[in-house]
Amino acid sequence: MSAIRPLAEGYPTPDLAQWRALCDKALNGADFDRALVKRTSDGLIRGPLKTAQDVTFTSPEASARDEYLPWHIRQAIVEADPKAANEAALTDLNGGVSALELILDPTGQAGVAVRQRADLDSVLEGVALDLAPVHLRAREQSLAYGALFMDYISDLAQPAETLGHLGLCPFDEIALSGSLRGDHDDNLKRAVHMAHELSRLAPQMSALRVGADLVFEAGGSEAQELAYSAAAGTAYLAALIDAGLSPDVAARQIEFSFAADSDVHLTIAKLRAARRIWAKIAASFGAAGAGLVQRQHASTAARMMSVRDPWSNLIRVAAAGFGAAVGGVDGLTLRPLSDAIGAPNRFARRVSRNMQVMLMEESHLGRVADPAAGSFYHDSLSEDLAQTAWALFQAIETEGGILAALKSQSLHTAIAAVRDAKAKDYATGKETLIGINQYPDLEERALSDLSLPHEMPARAGDVITAQSPVPAQFAALSPMRFAAPFEALRDVSDTAPETPKAFLATLGSLAAFNARTSFTTNRLAVAGIIAEPAKAYSDIAACAAAFQASGTRFAVICGTDSAYDGEGAALAHALKTAGADLIWIAGRAGDNEAELRAAGVSHFVHLRSDALTELTAALTTLGLMPGEAA
Repeated sequence: MSAIRPLAEGYPTPDLAQWRALCDKALNGADFDRALVKRTSDGLIRGPLKTAQDVTFTSPEASARDEYLPWHIRQAIVEADPKAANEAALTDLNGGVSALELILDPTGQAGVAVRQRADLDSVLEGVALDLAPVHLRAREQSLAYGALFMDYISDLAQPAETLGHLGLCPFDEIALSGSLRGDHDDNLKRAVHMAHELSRLAPQMSALRVGADLVFEAGGSEAQELAYSAAAGTAYLAALIDAGLSPDVAARQIEFSFAADSDVHLTIAKLRAARRIWAKIAASFGAAGAGLVQRQHASTAARMMSVRDPWSNLIRVAAAGFGAAVGGVDGLTLRPLSDAIGAPNRFARRVSRNMQVMLMEESHLGRVADPAAGSFYHDSLSEDLAQTAWALFQAIETEGGILAALKSQSLHTAIAAVRDAKAKDYATGKETLIGINQYPDLEERALSDLSLPHEMPARAGDVITAQSPVPAQFAALSPMRFAAPFEALRDVSDTAPETPKAFLATLGSLAAFNARTSFTTNRLAVAGIIAEPAKAYSDIAACAAAFQASGTRFAVICGTDSAYDGEGAALAHALKTAGADLIWIAGRAGDNEAELRAAGVSHFVHLRSDALTELTAALTTLGLMPGEAA
C-alpha cells in the first residue's frame, strides 16, 4: 500500500492578511462588509471566512445513533376522522415511518377529532406502541389529552415497553392563546404529577414538550427560539425536581421541538447550540450522563411553505430535512408539499416520508454522529448562536421566567421586530422564496388533487370539547407564512375580470434592455401581472403606438441609464398621451428623476425596491384593489 501523501506539503501556510488583500483587489473598490459579510436575523456574522482561531465551540453530547435508524421518521397524522387517521397511520408505518405524531383537535378542523377514549382506540388500532412511538400534539387541552393517553397506556399488557410522548405543554398553550385558562400553577402541577406517574408506568416515554418552534413559526429568530426553549425547559425541570424526580429522570421527561428551516447551515448550528445550552442547564440542576442529552425533535418550518407553486416546497423541505438530520435530531417530521393548502392525501404523505428514507438510507446522513464537528464555519456559528441565545435566556430569567416574559409581552415585541425585518427582506428581495417573490410560475400546476378537506363525523357523548374563547390577556405568538402577502396579490389578479397586463416600453436594442425587461417580467409576475415579450422599436412614436394597441394602461420603461437620460422623459410623455395611467421605470432614480416624474413616471422598480408596496400600488391603480391609486 502506497503512503498517504499530504497534498498541502511544500506550500506556505496561508495568511489571513494576504487573503484579505486578495479580496480587496477582487472587489475593486467595493465595500468588503457590504459585499461579503452576511448576517443572521440575530445580527451574527456568517462569514465570509472562518478559521481555527474563531472556534471555541464544544460539541455537546447527543443521543447515540442507531446504525439502521439514526433518527425516527415521524409523520404527522391530521385526518379529522379517527378511522381515517388510523388508516393513514398504518399506511405510513407500512411505508417506512417509524414514529407517529397525532395532531389533536376536538373540532376536527386542525387535526384528529379525538374527544373520548373510543376515538383514541380507533386511531391507535393496530399500532404497536412498543415499536412505533406515538407523540401527542395539541394546540390546547394538552393535559386532557395526556390523561386520555395515559389511560390508554395503563390498559396495555406491557405499559413499561411503551414508547412516545404525552405532549403536555402548558407554556406553549399560553403563548399560542395569549391568555391563562384557570390557574397556571395548578396546571403545571397537574402536568408534573402526570410526568411523575408516567416515569413509573412507562419509563421509556416522556411527558412534557417544549414547542420552541412556535417562536420560529411566529417569525422569530434562531436565538429567540433557543432562548424560549431554555426558559421553558428550565421551568419544567425545576418543577419536576421539586416534585421528587431525580435530575436525570426529570431531564428525560422533556422533549424539545424545533423548526428546521431551508437555511441548512443555520438549522445545523441551531440544533447543535440547543444541545449545548440544555446540557449546561441540566448540569446546573445536578443531571449527569444521559440526563444531559436533550431529547430533540424537529419539524420543517411551516412559515417557509407556500400555496402558490407548491412543488417548490419540495426543495425547501428537502434542504430543511438535510439540515435537521445533520444537526443530530432524534426525530424528524417533514411537512407534505401541500401543507399550506390542507390535509395531505396519500401521494403527498408518501413523498414526505420517502424524502426521509432517501436522506437516511441513500444519503447516509446518520452514519456520522456529528458531521458538522470540526468545521470552522459551523462550530463558530453554533457558538455564536449559543452565546446570543444564552444572553436572551438570562434576560427572560431576570424578568421572572418564561411566564413573566409572556405576560409582559417583551418576548412578543422582540419576535415582532425580527418578523417585520424579515418580511421586509422578502419584500425587497434580500431573502428569496422561489416561486413566490422570485421566479413565480403563472402557469403552475395546481395541487388540488393532493390535499383533502377535514371531514369530522358527528358523535354524541364527547368528553373533550372545544374550549369557549376567552379574551386575550396579552399578544399571542401566532404562526405566519412569509409567502402569504405575496399570494394575496396573486389571488387579486386571479379573480380579476381580466388578467392584468403590463407593456414593456423599450429603449434601444435587445442587448441594451434585455436584462431589465427580464427582471421586470419576473417582478410583475409576483403579483400575477403578465408582461408580454419585449420588442425593440424604431422610435418613441412606434413604441407609444404599440402600447396604445396593447389594451393595457400600465407601462414599464426598460433600457439603459443613459437611454433614460436621453429619451426617458420623451417616452414617458408619449405613453401618457397614449393613455397610460401608470408608468414605471426599470432601474434606480438618477439625476433626471424630477424630469422623468414630471413626464409621468410614478415609480422606479429595481432589485431592492419593495415588491409588496409597489405591486399593491399597481393593482390599486389598475382598479383591482381598494385604496388610493399610486
